[in-house]
Amino acid sequence: MPGERLIEKSIIRRLPLTKGWVTVPLEQYGLVVDEDFFLGIEYLPEYSNHEKYIFIYGAALGGSFYSRKASLGDWEKGVGGRLAAYVTVRQ
Repeated sequence: MPGERLIEKSIIRRLPLTKGWVTVPLEQYGLVVDEDFFLGIEYLPEYSNHEKYIFIYGAALGGSFYSRKASLGDWEKGVGGRLAAYVTVRQ
């Protein structure tokens, strides 16, 4: 299960919904990780002009995942699928 947070403040970025990679520089937060970690992603839609956008990501069969229904909710483990996303860490 996800454990303690590496930083207490949420990192929130307003990003365009376009096809392709998203880059979020994190140097200013001084994060240092030397073991496995969880990365939580929360999609916060903005419904301006009554337009609705959709955020799509891939999934793969097998494995497990962790999710929660609200930002401060309890983590729950699900089985049978997993998020298919990539995180590239540069040092």
